[in-house]
Amino acid sequence: MKSVLTFLVPLILITSFPCFAQADVGKEKKKNVLFIVSDDLSTRLGCYGDDLAVSPNMDALSKQGVRFDRAYAQFPVCGPSRVSFMTGLLPTTTGVLENKDSMRSGGKKPVTIASWFKEHGYHTLRIGKVYNKHDNSFEDEWSELLQVDKYKRAKVKESQVIDAGHKHWDLKWEITEGTEDGLPDGAVAKQVVNWLEEKGTSEQPFFLAVGLVKPHAAFTAPEKYYDLHDPAVERYKPTAKGGDTLPPGFIGTASKKREALMSKDDREAMIRAYYACVTYIDAQVGRMLEALDQAGLREDTIVVVFGDHGYSLGDHGVWGKATLINQAVNTPLIISAPGLMAKDAVREEPVELVDLFPTLTDLAGLPTPPDLAGISLRKPPENPEKRVARAIVTRQNDVIRTVYGKDWQLIQMPEAQGSKRILYSLEAPKQPLRNAMGKPEANGVEEELSAYLDN
Repeated sequence: MKSVLTFLVPLILITSFPCFAQADVGKEKKKNVLFIVSDDLSTRLGCYGDDLAVSPNMDALSKQGVRFDRAYAQFPVCGPSRVSFMTGLLPTTTGVLENKDSMRSGGKKPVTIASWFKEHGYHTLRIGKVYNKHDNSFEDEWSELLQVDKYKRAKVKESQVIDAGHKHWDLKWEITEGTEDGLPDGAVAKQVVNWLEEKGTSEQPFFLAVGLVKPHAAFTAPEKYYDLHDPAVERYKPTAKGGDTLPPGFIGTASKKREALMSKDDREAMIRAYYACVTYIDAQVGRMLEALDQAGLREDTIVVVFGDHGYSLGDHGVWGKATLINQAVNTPLIISAPGLMAKDAVREEPVELVDLFPTLTDLAGLPTPPDLAGISLRKPPENPEKRVARAIVTRQNDVIRTVYGKDWQLIQMPEAQGSKRILYSLEAPKQPLRNAMGKPEANGVEEELSAYLDN
C-alpha cells in the first residue's frame, strides 16, 4: 500500500501543476501601452543619424526596441494624419482631408485604437493633443481624461516672428524663462508622471495616449534647451535647395511665402529653434520613461514614440509640412515591446502610421478589427523590398497622391495639373529632386509603383 501511495503522490503533482500554471497564464495581465505622439516631429534625432540633435532619451529608447527609419504618415497635416493612424484607415476612407473635418461628421463613429482597447478590457486614458481640435473633445472612447494642473505660463525672454500674412503661416520662435512645467508639454509630462506613480500599477492594463504639441511652431522652449544648441553653428541650414524640378502646385503657398521672407540668419535661427524644441520634447519623453521605470512597469509596457508627420526646414525650398517631399512625411517611429520585439534593431523597409493599430493589437494579444489599411510590424516582412507607404495631400479640391517604395517615390498630380506623374529617387535625400520618369535608371519603376498608387 505504501508503494502505491508513493507512486500516486508524484503522479498527482505532475498532472496537477500544469493545470494551475495554465490557469495562471490565462489570468496573466496584458501589456500596458504608453502611446506618445509628438506634433511635427521629423527624423532630426540622434538615433536617426543627425549629429546636430540632442535627443538622449529617444536615442536610448531606440536601443531598447525597434527603430523604423522609413515610417510615413498618410497625410502631412495634423488632423487627417491623426484620425488616420487612430482608426487604422486611409484618409480617403475616413473622409478627413482637412483640419476642419471630423471623423464623426454625418453621425459616423469609427472604431479607434482607444475604443478597441477599451472594449477589450483596457483602461484607456488621454492627455494632450492626441487628435486635432474637435475630435480631441469626444470622451466615449476613453475611460479617463487626464487634465493638467493649473500652472503659471512661462515668461518669454526672447522671440522672433516671420510674418507670412496669416497666423497659420507665420513662423515664430520663443525662448522662455523657468522650467518646462511652465509650458503645456511640461505640464502634460508632469501629470503623466503623477498618474503612473499613483495608479499605474493597477491590475487593469492601461492604454495611455499622450499628445505633445512641440516641436510644432511656434518653436517655444525653455532657455536651457536653446543653450544646448549653439547659435553660431554654420550647419543650421537646409539639406538641399536649388536645382529641384518640382511641378506647379506641389509646394503650398505658405511655404513659398516663408522661404521668400527669410534671410540666411532667419533660416538658421528657425532651424536652431526647431532643434531646441525637439530637445525639450525629448526631455519630457525621458520624464515619462523614468516614471515607468520607477513604478516597475517598463517590462510590462509597450512604448511607442512617433510624430504625426515630418517637418521640412527649408529642404528643397519647403518650410513646414502639407507637401509630399520626404522630409515632411517621414517621421520617427520607435517601438519598445519587451519580450515581444527585438531590441536595438533597425528596420529600413517603408512602413505606415496606419500600421500602428494592427501592430498594437498583435503585441497586446487582442483580436484585430477587419478592413484596417495597415499590417502588423511585430515581425519583419518576408519581402521588405516589396513594401510601400502611401500618402496624400490636398490643394483646395485637388488631391496629390504618392507612393514611397524601396528607392523611389512616385507622385500623381491632380487633373488640374495635367495628371502628371513624377518619379524621384530616395537614395540621395540631400540632392536636388529631379524627375527621373523615362530615364534608364528608373526603368520599370513606374509600372511597379503604379499598382499601389492606383489602389
